[in-house]
Amino acid sequence: MDAVRTPRIRTLVATLSALVLGCTGGLVALAPAAHAGTVTPTVHCVLPAGQGEATGPQEMTVELTPDTAEAGAQVHATVTLGASPAIPGTTLNDVPTTPSIDLAMSGGATGTVTVRGPQIIMDIVAGQPLVMPVYEGDFFLPANAAGPVDFTPVRTQTQTVVFGTTFSTPCDVVGGGGVVDTVTAQDPSTLPATLTAPTSPVKPNTAVTLSGTRWTPGGTPAAALCLADGSSCDPAKVKATALAIDASGNLSGTVTLQEATRVPDGSYLIRVNDGTKEATAALGVAQFVPAGPRTIALSPASGPVGTVVRVTGSDYFQDRWIIAEGLDAAGVVLGTGVFVKSTPDGTFALDYTVASDAVAAIRVKESNNADTAVIAPFTVTVPTVSTGAGTVKPGRSVALSGTGWPAGVTPTATLCLSDGSGCDASRISASALSTDASGMLSGTVTIASGTAKGGYELRVTSGTLSASTPLTVSQK
Repeated sequence: MDAVRTPRIRTLVATLSALVLGCTGGLVALAPAAHAGTVTPTVHCVLPAGQGEATGPQEMTVELTPDTAEAGAQVHATVTLGASPAIPGTTLNDVPTTPSIDLAMSGGATGTVTVRGPQIIMDIVAGQPLVMPVYEGDFFLPANAAGPVDFTPVRTQTQTVVFGTTFSTPCDVVGGGGVVDTVTAQDPSTLPATLTAPTSPVKPNTAVTLSGTRWTPGGTPAAALCLADGSSCDPAKVKATALAIDASGNLSGTVTLQEATRVPDGSYLIRVNDGTKEATAALGVAQFVPAGPRTIALSPASGPVGTVVRVTGSDYFQDRWIIAEGLDAAGVVLGTGVFVKSTPDGTFALDYTVASDAVAAIRVKESNNADTAVIAPFTVTVPTVSTGAGTVKPGRSVALSGTGWPAGVTPTATLCLSDGSGCDASRISASALSTDASGMLSGTVTIASGTAKGGYELRVTSGTLSASTPLTVSQK
């Protein structure tokens, strides 16, 4: 079996070697770009697996962009290769092929960079020169590059895959070469800084993300808002700055503009200065516009005096003062209102404490404008308490229930004489009372074992609120 396969393998390697040589170029070369350079050096190609060598001229055109770049920046290369010195001897179809070229640097940098193209699928025809499509790739300038950097081809290489095996064929430049293109490397510290801001309008009083390059490492960036023509720059129009510059000179972070009342809608420039460099970027400002009528909600919408009501609203203009006030049944304002500013998205939230049992509604106004008033009803509830049994023996517990209490509190209990006087907490030996989120009272109290028999008033208290229910202590 091995004796049969060996000649076939050798034939494949020889065929592939010719193929790999051919893949380094094509008979038809595209016209070079305006800034590209063309050289026709002598190349020496070595086939894999000892299948021979070939030497001859090959045209090489390389275009590098941009012409000027920062040291350490990425450079794009477009490579066009002429006909290879070798011609394939066998036809093969659908051959995966990956080309590359090595470029030696001189002048403003030294060393070698490699431009590797993408893998392509090629058909190989015996006896015909291969046409390698123009390929592109990227590389990075050295970080210490400075000034004009010349690039000279020193080697091409082709990798092909046949029957799962990868073959590489290098073709070294052995004479007649030269510079194909030049890129001027600049020190980033000598270049102007860049600044990027959102392209869509931003709302006042919100964080605006900024970024940039070529800033002074270790610098302290400060921001100001200018008119669109660059005049009237005002740092006071920027409420907060959270910008930083890293060791590579990259700027990142946010600035927060002042409120809508101080930054009207319009076109501006945002300016950043780090003490050494300065840059601006266009910035549009547009405050929040309500999508519908103003709305408010109360939570809870009922409760006893002392209840803290969470008042929320939406579709208000941003950064406006909001006032919430309690009204009686006749619409008269009770007590002092609560103020808060609306958010950049036109919402607000505040806590209003019900201080009077006369409160029948809560009214909200924007900027104290009566035309913006929205009213929501509120019901003041009276706390109640009742016992599960009207009679209890000393030392025994009695279950209590009730409504209209503040939510989430732990009321206390005391036992008074039947006329409400002479209240004495020592007549209660234990109490386990609580209210739920809706103000429902539940739990038990235990009558002290030494309590004399008779009629009493059981009083439950939470803050300034209290409720009572009759209770008889009996020895039977």
